[in-house]
Amino acid sequence: MNGFAREDGTREVLSDEDIGRCYMGRAALTEATVLFMLQLYDQTRSSRCKRPSDCKPVFVRLLNNVKNYEGTDDIKDHLWYHYFEDYFEEEDVGRRLCWPCWEKLCKRQKQIHNDTWQKLPELMGLSIEGWAEESSKEPSET
Repeated sequence: MNGFAREDGTREVLSDEDIGRCYMGRAALTEATVLFMLQLYDQTRSSRCKRPSDCKPVFVRLLNNVKNYEGTDDIKDHLWYHYFEDYFEEEDVGRRLCWPCWEKLCKRQKQIHNDTWQKLPELMGLSIEGWAEESSKEPSET
């Protein structure tokens, strides 16, 4: 809001339009994060699930952890652009999720992340030509 001073002493500030875009973008990103969490912790197990009676409670616990968060650190750790493999490992005490469900959860997380990333300009009220095409490309292996 206050901008910053350049070396020559002039002040650089956002336009009113850009400030409005930031406010609206923040609301859109908050909504994207909530939708991300709901979709991520959907209780749909893999069709190849090996232990349904073990796997379903893990999905329920993951969703309940978000729903019953205590404090800002928990919610900050569940932003749409974070990857969650370490969190899943931490919360899946005793490694209860079978491998097919684990793979499905990680794959779902990456797909939702990529879908949200492709919509990022739209969420921020911007139009960036070629964004979705560029952001959908797999990183090249070097």
